[in-house]
Amino acid sequence: MVTLRIWAPSRANKFGPGSSSLMIAGSWGEDYLSTRVVKRAAGSMNATGNATFAEDMEAEGGDTRLIWIFRRLDEQRMLSLWGGLRGNAADNAHQQHPSETSFRTIDMVICAGRGYELDGDPAASFTDRAKGSLVLAGVASSGGALASRAEHYLKVEHW
Repeated sequence: MVTLRIWAPSRANKFGPGSSSLMIAGSWGEDYLSTRVVKRAAGSMNATGNATFAEDMEAEGGDTRLIWIFRRLDEQRMLSLWGGLRGNAADNAHQQHPSETSFRTIDMVICAGRGYELDGDPAASFTDRAKGSLVLAGVASSGGALASRAEHYLKVEHW
């Protein structure tokens, strides 16, 4: 089961840029995917890292009403892609607008779970890699776009 959360700007988060996260819990494992950058304690291996669920809740002033639950995504592919993106997510957030990075990354991971070839696997067919490139070009870059995609996934594609 995959849970998507989108936090829109609100008074609770001082009208911050908004963010999104995924919680994956299934037979392939579980993980929390957030691109929010948090500073770690001195003495830890990295100075910054990705937020935990508790850190996201604290930063956003609580949970959000914008929650979608998907039951038919390929959780293994999602966890695999996130494993490759996790280290870069915090670094990329400094270079780009943090909310855009959050929405794009989360939508990319959902697309991988829907079966699109996004990681450039050389064993994949040229057709699958081309479809993956098209999907990557159109991933959501805002909370509204990601929310509309989530509704489409649930109501039209039945994920």
